[in-house]
Amino acid sequence: MLAHKVEHTAKSLRRSIIYGAGAAGRAALARLSHDATRTVVAFVDSDARKHGALIEGVPVVAPDSLTGNWFDEVIVASQAWREISGALTRIGVPASAISLYHVGEERVIPAFPEKTASNAPCVLVLTDDCVSPGHGTGAVLMRHLVDYPSDRLTHAYLRRKGDPFWPNSFALSIAGKGEAGSIPPEELAARLAANKQTPDLIYANVFGEPGLEALSALLDVFGTVPVIQHFHDWLYADRDGFERALRAVAPRISELWAITDSLGREIGEIVGCDVRTMNTFKCEIAPAYKREHRELDAQFRVVMLGNSHMPWVLHHVRNVWRTIQAQVPGLGPIQWFGYPTSVLYVKEAGVEIEPEIEYYGYLNNRVLHEHLCAADLALIPFNIADVPEYHYAAFSVPSRITEFLNAGLPIFAAAGQGTETYRFLSQHGIGISATIADEQRFAASLLDVMRDTSTRLALSKAGRAFAEHHCNVRTYQRTLAEAFSRLAGGDSSSR
Repeated sequence: MLAHKVEHTAKSLRRSIIYGAGAAGRAALARLSHDATRTVVAFVDSDARKHGALIEGVPVVAPDSLTGNWFDEVIVASQAWREISGALTRIGVPASAISLYHVGEERVIPAFPEKTASNAPCVLVLTDDCVSPGHGTGAVLMRHLVDYPSDRLTHAYLRRKGDPFWPNSFALSIAGKGEAGSIPPEELAARLAANKQTPDLIYANVFGEPGLEALSALLDVFGTVPVIQHFHDWLYADRDGFERALRAVAPRISELWAITDSLGREIGEIVGCDVRTMNTFKCEIAPAYKREHRELDAQFRVVMLGNSHMPWVLHHVRNVWRTIQAQVPGLGPIQWFGYPTSVLYVKEAGVEIEPEIEYYGYLNNRVLHEHLCAADLALIPFNIADVPEYHYAAFSVPSRITEFLNAGLPIFAAAGQGTETYRFLSQHGIGISATIADEQRFAASLLDVMRDTSTRLALSKAGRAFAEHHCNVRTYQRTLAEAFSRLAGGDSSSR
């Protein structure tokens, strides 16, 4: 029956199978339904309980059905994409016919990309946590390097947080310590040499002692190779230990970058050299953005986005929102958009979010932007007190502010006066901050902004203007690629 159905499919369409009949598979189906070059002929899933079911009219079949010529490609939509991709090649599915679908990105990419003719340097990206949508640094690196030739890009990481997004990703073990399946730097070097991917440059995004130790170990293996160390955050366990580790590796680092001026000054004082400010507030600048701001009523929507690095602030947010709901009858909960691991992190810390905060899931860039444009106010739960609780609160700014600015959505932050986030929003006139330790005063200030359409309009215009002038990811991608090429010596095709 299935073969008969496929036989009559228009021959101009690529017959696609989605491997994975769960939420990711359904998201892939929704994405592919808008692709005029493809038709989805089946789902494949290893769960026998799903076999024979229909999803939006598409049948679910067993993996042993993947024989014959009734399909043209298999698109893997599963967290186990590595294992599945390998298994598919072993049963005879051509590597060129296997693609990956990553939830949230709406991109179908080759599982085994062909070598390109690019002369771009081979770059090894080193991170503390694997590059994934599960945390801010991972999300921005995905965005910044989305168009970099995949066969010239390798990713090494110390901890798994979400699922590694890039195909050429490796968990590192340092001094015999690492997660299951991790490999030492020597083995990584051997694998890359065999694939002719020995790095021309290391782009390190590590923020504490373990990451700096990993960077040093990689340099011991790869020898003299240019290094950019980019501090998006500063997450040391012991200040003295961090300073010793940074001073030890600093002579081998070509350039030091930091996300904010204040963080750059602090790092510069430790190593005794200049640090370049390179913030990561970048995105695709959308043509549509929020232009109308209505009066406060029960339909008013406040949204949060991304991670909460300090889960306990959400306890105060709940109390504040309860107070505001008492003033605005019928007002719904705050809507939180984020990766599932963000919510898990908060709940594991013992912080409950419901019913005042409602988790709305993780949305891809286009759909998320539409939701933000339809909302009325953005709330950033950054920290609790005026005095920063620890170094992250003192020196960093949440990268997901970018999406709010792009949407022209007015921003209200729970950020104390001693934080970099407070200074950043105030200095540029793109947001209002208050100290949530004083819940009653915070609630009053937030309610004032919710009632004041003129203030929200002014914040909206200022935020969108800032995004247009400073947040274009295309400009940043060129800057990043130029830095790679400059430090690696330009054309790396002969190396």
